[in-house]
Amino acid sequence: MEVKIGKFISRCTLAWHLAAAALQALVKRKMIEIAERVYILADHSKIQVRDFTSIASLDEVDVLITDLQVPEEQIEDIRKFGVEVFQV
Repeated sequence: MEVKIGKFISRCTLAWHLAAAALQALVKRKMIEIAERVYILADHSKIQVRDFTSIASLDEVDVLITDLQVPEEQIEDIRKFGVEVFQV
């Protein structure tokens, strides 16, 4: 007997997804450790958002490229960490 479940995500799938996200974070973390300069490309929807994993702190970032919808106050806060910010 075959059972099909529509759009539910099983715990195994969710656990696999979280493990994959953690592995991706480790790879990105290692890339940052060996990079001469760190560039982040992120639009306004990614600024000041908590996620499952953390890859770098702002003091490890050299350049942020973002959109024009990030409030100037947030841009100034980011620049205080020595990050060069380009809004395009």
